Amino acid sequence: MPEQAIMSRLLEVSHRYAVIIAVSIALLPALVFGLFEYRTAAEVTRFKAVIAANTVARFAFANGQQWKYAGHRLPELLARHDPDAMARQVVRSADGEIIIDIGTPPPAPTLSVTAPVRERGRVLASLTTTISLQGMVRDLSVFGMITVSLAVLFYAFLRRFPLRGLHQAVQAIREAEHALRDQVALKEAALHNANVERVRAERAGQAKSEFLANMSHDLRTPLNAIIGFSDMMRLGIYGPMEGKYDEYANDIKASGEHLLSLVNEILDLAKIESGHQSLQLEEVDGVSLAAECTRLFTTMARDKRISLSLDTGDGVAIPASLDRLRVRQVLVNLLSNAVKFTPEGGAVTCRVRRDAAGWLVYTVSDTGPGMSADELRLALEPFQRVAMDPTHTVEGTGLGLPLAKALTELHKGRFEIDSKPGAGTKCTASFALRDSAGTGPVDTPVRDDTPAPKAARKAAAGA
Repeated sequence: MPEQAIMSRLLEVSHRYAVIIAVSIALLPALVFGLFEYRTAAEVTRFKAVIAANTVARFAFANGQQWKYAGHRLPELLARHDPDAMARQVVRSADGEIIIDIGTPPPAPTLSVTAPVRERGRVLASLTTTISLQGMVRDLSVFGMITVSLAVLFYAFLRRFPLRGLHQAVQAIREAEHALRDQVALKEAALHNANVERVRAERAGQAKSEFLANMSHDLRTPLNAIIGFSDMMRLGIYGPMEGKYDEYANDIKASGEHLLSLVNEILDLAKIESGHQSLQLEEVDGVSLAAECTRLFTTMARDKRISLSLDTGDGVAIPASLDRLRVRQVLVNLLSNAVKFTPEGGAVTCRVRRDAAGWLVYTVSDTGPGMSADELRLALEPFQRVAMDPTHTVEGTGLGLPLAKALTELHKGRFEIDSKPGAGTKCTASFALRDSAGTGPVDTPVRDDTPAPKAARKAAAGA
């Protein structure tokens, strides 16, 4: 809106409200004062009429049926009870005949109040008291002149001083408008740059996904061949190998399988990020799956002199609709990290239970070095590894925790980590017992009501 239009509109509104306020100041107090004075006069007149009517009634009771003929005594009697010479009092019989008329007609405007004259429950006559309202009108006129003068002064004040403020307000609006235009221009430029960067990021992500998809076959095929041929050499299908050759064949097989697992994790993470990863749900016993995954690390834990235990509570099977391969991958990654980063003599525990909210909850805890809040955030980033003690070297690519978290959330589950430096780490993966596409308790908070020591994992490493 142009500045002149804004100023005109503000002035118009100011003038309108100034007139309304000034008229209110001029009229409302006068109206209230006039109403109060009129009600007071009406009450006084009514009181006088009632007193006079009672006086006439007592006179009639004392004189019996002949009271009308002794009416010459009433003026003196009424004047004794109401000496106000400005009031006129008229007594009329039941048939309208004027029995007595006391006082002169007061000047207009007047106010009249009629009261019945009752004697022994009978209405003998009526008494009308009339007073003049000239004094009230005179007082109201003086009061009105005062209020009008105040209203005029108030209106003049509003018309003079707010105009200066309005001009200042218009100037401030003009400056604010320029500042807003500058901010809008800056925000539009930032939004444009953000859109450009978003398009670039989307193209880069699409190119990455296409590259990984194309490389999936090219990487897995030679790795499978290396693993297969090393197995043939190790098993001596075409003749035995001696000395170092047999050891080399075992190393080739182990290295090939390790590299294949890393390739598979990278491809799985890429599929999840691009939304192309799907789940093959089936009925799975959560307890049996935890026992199977724990047994895989028995040898590794024994070599490091680590206590590896499985806590299944009462041992009752916990059926759930899950992707067995993906949940197994989650547990393997969590157990692998826990065993790898727990020093010798430590302990790793895998707990499985059904909580009160209806979730299958896996908790892997260890007594390792633990992580700070900043280290936890870094550990959950793909390909990031928390800085370790130089004397403590562990292999890995930094995909273990991110992939476990992504696979858990792909089931519409919850992944939580509780860790503090020197106090160990506890990782919890919770899955709905029903299928993730159905009516499972996806939005129910997971409560950890099983006491367990805090576990630790120093860094996010690959399985």
